[in-house]
Amino acid sequence: KRIVAQSGALLTEYPATTLARRHHFIARNRILAGLCLATVVVEAAERSGAINTAHHALEANRVVFAVPGSIFSTRSRGTHHLIQQGAILLQDVEQIFSELQLVLSTMPRTQPHYSNALHQQIVDKLENGPLHLEQLAQRLTLDTGLLQAHLTELEIQGIVRKNIWLMYEISHR
Repeated sequence: KRIVAQSGALLTEYPATTLARRHHFIARNRILAGLCLATVVVEAAERSGAINTAHHALEANRVVFAVPGSIFSTRSRGTHHLIQQGAILLQDVEQIFSELQLVLSTMPRTQPHYSNALHQQIVDKLENGPLHLEQLAQRLTLDTGLLQAHLTELEIQGIVRKNIWLMYEISHR
């Protein structure tokens, strides 16, 4: 509800009161595949939701990219099969922009709107560089559980992200 209230969207073929069920995800992914210019499959077994989504994308005349994985991994067989069937083998991010003929915007970025003062304090602390959850909690004198909740909100908004070292940092979009 918070995401929708903050200019988010809710797309569903089901009434708003319907509980999420496993079989609903395939229908949801069909909608997402149709809304997107392209679908990128990073890792997928031969039978997986990602493969279903890729097929929905193809049916909607969308571009499908696949990232190759280890030939020894069963979790890469689906992506390898997609490549064999004509999906574009993805080697770097720039390839997506090139293939879709997209241009990165050079317009200046506006300052993000923070929903509360704590979000601004978190971002201010992260301006000096990435921090682990515990380090950030200590510097803000906050409980890690409360901080985690706020960091999750900032991640959803695309303001912060967790890097490969599990440290929080400012997103550079």
